[in-house]
Amino acid sequence: MDILTQKRITNNGDGAGYFRYCVAYAYKEKYNPGEMRIETKGYGVCDIDALYTYEEMYLVKKYYEKTGDNPVMHFVVSFDNKTVRTAEAACALTEKIAMFFAPDYQLLTVVHQEDQGHSDYHAHFILNTVNLKTGKLYHSGSDELFKLGMFIHNLTGNFCKCVIKYEDAKKLGLEKKLKRISKARKTNAQNLLPMHRQQRDYSWAPLGGVRCLVLFDEMKSI
Repeated sequence: MDILTQKRITNNGDGAGYFRYCVAYAYKEKYNPGEMRIETKGYGVCDIDALYTYEEMYLVKKYYEKTGDNPVMHFVVSFDNKTVRTAEAACALTEKIAMFFAPDYQLLTVVHQEDQGHSDYHAHFILNTVNLKTGKLYHSGSDELFKLGMFIHNLTGNFCKCVIKYEDAKKLGLEKKLKRISKARKTNAQNLLPMHRQQRDYSWAPLGGVRCLVLFDEMKSI
């Protein structure tokens, strides 16, 4: 089974924060025993320097006046070690998956070797959310995640489990939103907050005869 994780962080401001961190992470070496950065590759952007990559992505945002919107999508694909046993295989699949986005979006990928139990190799996909051709923002709903999961399934032949990870609810501004609801309805926002989290629990969805499991969770470390 392959695992596709979408890390959703939206409170980025003017293009710094998590956007810059994601780009820098793609160039960061891994020094723990048995772990390694295998390959960093850019599509429509520089892939030899983090600052150049960030500036090239940011220029596109600036051109389309989208610097303050959701700046980056971060996907992680953990390849099943029963089918992906070598770095070469992981890099080849990563390049094929990148083609799902590359014609229309700037993208930076990095392949890591790391023992995750079910997976020895995983790849990060760091996507500039502004479409190069139209200037429109990438819509990051569950339907889009299903399509990407199905695309990966068709490449690997494995069941693809899709996971959406959110930040802490306070950082997402959910608490403020619920307080506004509370004020309008004279209810306690803190009592509503756990309900909001429960709604982001587990759900199954059929996709072309293949079931994709979508898990909604709070954001953990990268």
